[in-house]
Amino acid sequence: MLKSDLVQTDKHSIKICFGGKISDFYVAQIIIRTRWRTFKMRTLTIITVLFIFTSCKPNLDKKSESEQVEKEIKNVFDRSILFPFGFELSEFEKDRVNEYRDGDCSGKIEQFSKNKYEIAIDSTNCGEYGIQYKFYLIENNNLKLVHIKELKPEYQDKPRGLKYIAYETVFDYRAAPFILYTRISVLDKPDFELMTSGLLKTEFDDFENRYNLLKTDYENSWKMRLD
Repeated sequence: MLKSDLVQTDKHSIKICFGGKISDFYVAQIIIRTRWRTFKMRTLTIITVLFIFTSCKPNLDKKSESEQVEKEIKNVFDRSILFPFGFELSEFEKDRVNEYRDGDCSGKIEQFSKNKYEIAIDSTNCGEYGIQYKFYLIENNNLKLVHIKELKPEYQDKPRGLKYIAYETVFDYRAAPFILYTRISVLDKPDFELMTSGLLKTEFDDFENRYNLLKTDYENSWKMRLD
């Protein structure tokens, strides 16, 4: 329908409403005022919608940003670098165990095997000095991943009291360049699950010396005995 047809239709309808006893001038005034009110209502509706959208957008952005940060914390690294290294430990067979004592610390190392892979768990408890866990992924007698978790109590002045310093380190020797992952957190409770920071990923230069030290630690845990 053309604009002229629409105007003619409006005039005809208005005249019918007033019994045909109204001039074209007043009909035009009614049409103009009606359309102006309609325009204002539409404009007000658009402004209201825009206001609601812009008011909600910062909250949506804030929520989205928070979710993104949480996602980065959880997924900043390949989960397979952490014990049990992408495997199901229940599918492995435990083939040897050794318990030992080293000064004030007592420890136990267990090893599980499946095909060409071996996973070793070396746990050490040093009482008030803290605890340590070392997880080894070994392939064809070569260290591929070493995942270390340490928890050390730290006594502080009140009101803070006792805190726990949690360390987590991963040495990735699967492929060059070799990667070191680290993070540290101060916790109120001795629970590694409370660590929320992401692992810092860096390439390290002295990978050969680190490898030899880790291999020596692994071998010594099998050599040591209970006193």
